[in-house]
Amino acid sequence: MDPIRGKVAVILNEYAVAINKGYLDGVEEDMRFIIYESGEEIWDPGTMESLGILEKIKAKVKVTSVNEKYSWAETYESDIIPSELLGVFMLPEYLRDKKTRVKLPLGDSPTFGIQYIDRNVKVGDLVRQIVD
Repeated sequence: MDPIRGKVAVILNEYAVAINKGYLDGVEEDMRFIIYESGEEIWDPGTMESLGILEKIKAKVKVTSVNEKYSWAETYESDIIPSELLGVFMLPEYLRDKKTRVKLPLGDSPTFGIQYIDRNVKVGDLVRQIVD
């Protein structure tokens, strides 16, 4: 089965987006998607055969609500504030090893990788279902 592909249609907030695929396209609650930018072609150095196009991942989201032609999806991964940072940043004790949900990168500070990539999530970014 081929993964479902679409685009970011709306950015709701720093945790949620709408994608332009819904139940008519086979989307179901709890499906996971990557939001990505298509990059350069990758070549096998030995055979010079194309290995495919690099997908520069910006975020991972999980579908929380499905409509006919679109779906809402939210970030689902968490970051943990390490205990050793408590003293460095004078963080209160209640933040010890606290999990915080990863935010969608929406700011305008560029990140550099293989080639410049704007890692900020925008309307029109590509999405692809994560198939396990």
